[in-house]
Amino acid sequence: MIVLTTWPVNAAEVLGQAIEPQHLDAIRDEVQAGICQVWHCKDGQQQAWIVTRVLPQEKIWLCLAYQGVAIHKFLPPFVVAARDRGLRITYRPGSRFTDRLLKRFARLGWIEKDQQVRYGC
Repeated sequence: MIVLTTWPVNAAEVLGQAIEPQHLDAIRDEVQAGICQVWHCKDGQQQAWIVTRVLPQEKIWLCLAYQGVAIHKFLPPFVVAARDRGLRITYRPGSRFTDRLLKRFARLGWIEKDQQVRYGC
């Protein structure tokens, strides 16, 4: 189950490995303003949190943070939703969490291009 949710009260705990502490407040403000979205993904004991932002002019769905397990299970529905809306999903390399996920993304068909990690480019 993937649910669009509000900023978690325990954000430092559930997103602290994916978002640098100095950025938590700014991202929280963007979520509360409707600029970014927080998704809670859960399947039994496996769960993850994903923070996204849509950039409509560029037709990009930017994934700002992913923390949790089972990326192979939770990311494909986002890929389908993005394709249905004509969006590319991108990650920005060099963030705290991206480097450790690049290998996992490669297995799912993601590529690194133009200083971004992309799917559906």
